[in-house]
Amino acid sequence: MPDSKTSVDDSHSEIGVWHGTGRYKYENGEVVDVLKGILQEKALTPYQDTWDRKRLNKFSISLARSRGYARLYASLFFPVNKRSWKELGRRFLWSCRYLLPSLWVAWKEFVPLPFIPDYKNKTATSTIKLARKPQSLFYMFLWGGTDISANYPVLIGIKRGVYKATSSSRFVDLYEERITTPISVHDFTHFEVPREQIVHTQQLVAAMGLIIPIRALEEGDRK
Repeated sequence: MPDSKTSVDDSHSEIGVWHGTGRYKYENGEVVDVLKGILQEKALTPYQDTWDRKRLNKFSISLARSRGYARLYASLFFPVNKRSWKELGRRFLWSCRYLLPSLWVAWKEFVPLPFIPDYKNKTATSTIKLARKPQSLFYMFLWGGTDISANYPVLIGIKRGVYKATSSSRFVDLYEERITTPISVHDFTHFEVPREQIVHTQQLVAAMGLIIPIRALEEGDRK
């Protein structure tokens, strides 16, 4: 499948939101194939989110209005030997661009109540999906991430107008849309993965009987 700049531009023009994830994660201590699961379900499905205090213990899908925000989360799925200084530099810039404003809005929204109740357990629950060794959120976003050597980031473009967002905490709504219903794979515009993983990902998609364009993550990063 082509991955030229023209193709990337064409795909991006159709996108309403983005979802950033990775190929693999830990679940109950075992490595599971995230992308394969999405393709088998033929949908992105809601998951439990405990960070949003106005949506505590509710299930939703996190969608990003900007590619950069979704790309920040996807970058956490680069294995250690793939975390170049250029990639880490991008992480730092994206963290400053998106996470710092979100923290400021959250502080104004919830003070004088506890800023992030049960922070330690929430952090552990979030980071254990990426690595067996505990990580602080600060370390994870600026330096850490997955310890699964075969992992790689996956960006999913989602068509405009196929989802209905719900409101929640202001710090979440700043850069995200949250929806509570599945998103069909037929409403994906394309996947973006590292160039070296394109063929492997194409084979997986084809094996599931689906046709979804696969683009190079590097091409999207140049936009």
